[in-house]
Amino acid sequence: MEIIAKQSYVRGSVQKLTEVSRVIKHMKVTAMRTQLSQMNKDAARRILETLNQAVANAQHNYGISEDKLMLKELLILRGPHYKRMRPVSRGQGHAILKRTSHISITLSSIEPKVEKAVEEKVEQKSESTTETKKTVTKKPTVKKVVKAKTE
Repeated sequence: MEIIAKQSYVRGSVQKLTEVSRVIKHMKVTAMRTQLSQMNKDAARRILETLNQAVANAQHNYGISEDKLMLKELLILRGPHYKRMRPVSRGQGHAILKRTSHISITLSSIEPKVEKAVEEKVEQKSESTTETKKTVTKKPTVKKVVKAKTE
C-alpha cells in the first residue's frame, strides 16, 4: 500500500533540499523523523513537514502505525522562480531568483501479509465473475483486395 504526501512551491532550492534528502534515504520513518528534527537546516524542517503529512495520512486513512512504514520514494523537483530586482548604479537592476521546489514523499507499509490477503480476495471475486460470463468468439474478418488493371 502506498501513501503519498506532496508539498508544492516550497521556498528553497533543489540543491539544498537534495543535500538533506541524501542523508535520510534508506531509513525507517521513526529514524528519519529524529534525524530531520536534529539537523540544523531549514531544508530539513521543510522535508519533516511533508514527512509528518505522509505519516498522518497513513494513520488517518489506512490505520497504519508509524513503526510499520518505510520510505519508498522521495522526489524533490524544481519549481518556478520568483524574479526580483536589486537596484544598482546608473538606474540599472540585477536579477534575483528566489527558487522554489516541489517535495513528494511516498511511503509503503512493511507488512506484505495484509496486501496478500487483500489481493487474494480480489482474485476470488474476479474468478467468480469470469465463471458466470459466457465467452463469445468472433470470426476474424477477411478483407478482399481488388487490384486495378494497369494498361
